[in-house]
Amino acid sequence: MPFTAGAKTSFNYVQAGYERSLRWSLSHRRTILGIFVASIVGSVGLFEFMPQDFLPSDDTSQLRGSIQTATGTSFDQNIKYVRQVVQIIEKDPNVQGVQSDEGGDMTLAFEAAQPAFAQRRRGRDGNCGASCATFRAPP
Repeated sequence: MPFTAGAKTSFNYVQAGYERSLRWSLSHRRTILGIFVASIVGSVGLFEFMPQDFLPSDDTSQLRGSIQTATGTSFDQNIKYVRQVVQIIEKDPNVQGVQSDEGGDMTLAFEAAQPAFAQRRRGRDGNCGASCATFRAPP
């Protein structure tokens, strides 16, 4: 029973610390309210100085995608769909080349190589431009 005794002692220690901090917080309500307001103001202020994304955007100059067709679509029809998508992608001026895989396991995938980010033509929003517009409205 030494493990359960140690766990119980640890739990009691954490609970006592929580009780002390709760008692202090309740007796210093204005301080806690001030800390809360300062954290909200600080968070809003950080949005002005930090980018909107918390994860860095990695640009590998590659775009990978897959095509999902309805259940029961024939293999020949799947190949037609992949080739149609490849033709659309190849028309994009930001794409240097396309490689597709119409695998026997019905995996339909494509990979598009793009120029470096600084060399790409961008849309009005400064992002992917024509590429995004093409994929938002598939045929």
